[in-house]
Amino acid sequence: MSNQLKYIVFISSCCLTVPIAAETYTIDSQHSFANWQVRHLVSKVAGTFHQLSGTIAFNPNQLEASKVFVTIDVLSLNSDHQERDAHLLSADFLDALQFREIRFMSQSVKKTSEDSGVLKGELTLHGVTKTIEFPFRILGIGKNPATNQTTVGFEAYTSLKRSDYNIIIGLNESKTAPIGDEIAINLLIEAVKQK
Repeated sequence: MSNQLKYIVFISSCCLTVPIAAETYTIDSQHSFANWQVRHLVSKVAGTFHQLSGTIAFNPNQLEASKVFVTIDVLSLNSDHQERDAHLLSADFLDALQFREIRFMSQSVKKTSEDSGVLKGELTLHGVTKTIEFPFRILGIGKNPATNQTTVGFEAYTSLKRSDYNIIIGLNESKTAPIGDEIAINLLIEAVKQK
C-alpha cells in the first residue's frame, strides 16, 4: 500500500469516529407543559405547569450525546381551581415562596429505539434533589411554517413520590391517605433550534 493510500485510509477512519455535534434547541414555553396527576380520595386530580424554560442539546442520530436542562416556574401551576392552586402553592405543599423553581439537569441518555430513549438526571423539587429517569419519545422534527424555524417535539413520562421531596401533608401509614403519595408526570416539550 502506498503512503498516499495509507494516508487516505487513516483520514477516512478518523472521520468515521468523529461524533456528530448536537445542536442547541430552546424550549418554547408557549407550547410546552409539565402535566401531573395525583390520587384524591377515590379519584384523581390533574393539573399542569405551563411556564417551562431551558435548553436541549440534541441530534437525532446520536441520542446518547443529548443534554437537557429544564426549569419550571412553580407559580405557573394550574389545576383549574383557584382555591386548590393557592393551597398547593402554600407551605403545606410546594411552598412556592421559598422554592420558586423546579429544576432538571440530565446526566445521561440511553437510546432504546430510533425515536425513543431514557433520560436520567437530577430533579430538584421543594429543596430536595433526587436522581430520576424519564422515558421519552421524539414526536417529530420539522420546520414551523409560521416561523420557518426548525422545531422538535418530545413526550416524556415518569412518576415520583412526593414524600421523597418532604411533601408529606395528607399522608399516613394506613394507605388510605386522602391525597396520594405517587405523582404521575407527563412532559410535552416543543423546542426551537437556535440560530
